[in-house]
Amino acid sequence: MDQGSGSKSQSLSAMPTSNGSHIVGYLPAGVVVWGGIGILLDSWLGTSFLTPAGLVLGWVLGCYLTYIRVVRTPRSDSADAQTEVHAGMGREGKSL
Repeated sequence: MDQGSGSKSQSLSAMPTSNGSHIVGYLPAGVVVWGGIGILLDSWLGTSFLTPAGLVLGWVLGCYLTYIRVVRTPRSDSADAQTEVHAGMGREGKSL
């Protein structure tokens, strides 16, 4: 039983860290969450400008999270190995 779940978790960890589904998720989620907060604050405070502000803020934050996820995500483990070498550590964690 454990062998099946172990191979499943290994295949999940081998999946790419950024793909189109993140873009599809971050942008609408930001707009819905922050737009909803704007609607609630507008109804509570009796104003009408917080809903559009929340929608714009949600869109901007969704774009920012997409940028962070897609552009600034490390590409592979080789970058980590290079960082360790530059920090004075070998691959085995021993000082050079």
